[in-house]
Amino acid sequence: MTTLLALLAAAAAQLTIGTLALKPADFLDGRAIAGGTGSPVVMLTLTPAATARVEKLAPNTVIQVNGAVATARISGNTIEIDGQPNFDAAKKLALDLSGKPPLPDSIEE
Repeated sequence: MTTLLALLAAAAAQLTIGTLALKPADFLDGRAIAGGTGSPVVMLTLTPAATARVEKLAPNTVIQVNGAVATARISGNTIEIDGQPNFDAAKKLALDLSGKPPLPDSIEE
């Protein structure tokens, strides 16, 4: 018997921009990076189709993660989300949102 807690733990994180809910298939990549101050930032790369849908939204549209307003910005085909307490939390959120591990930085990896 599956408990409610187990169901909640298995549920993927949800990113919405205005009324547009993005799914893991909308992301090419998700990773944790160091922001300008060295603090962890979640960086998500959108597919071309998702980028086109996001570009149709107003530039000041609210971005939410799991229903909470996020400190985030959209630049071209990437979304950056601030406010993670550490790099492990940022890596987990990136994986939960994108549904896949980050792509290698180069072909040699």
